Amino acid sequence: MPDPEAVAEVAANWLRRSEVDLRTAQTLLAARESLEPWVVAFHAQQSAEKCVKAALIIEQLRFPRTHELERLASLPQTD
Repeated sequence: MPDPEAVAEVAANWLRRSEVDLRTAQTLLAARESLEPWVVAFHAQQSAEKCVKAALIIEQLRFPRTHELERLASLPQTD
């Protein structure tokens, strides 16, 4: 079983990266006149994906290399 502190640190790294994507999306949204909407959506999706992956790491569930939120969210849950 992995060290709980190590697991928490890996999850925290994913959450920090998620925060960067979220702040990027917010900054871009504030400048909406100068960009395509998909750019904001991309960073928002990336933020959500990293949050889901952090939760999966905390639960110690393996996940595939994918950007599909639905696929990640449908992984088996622990009881």
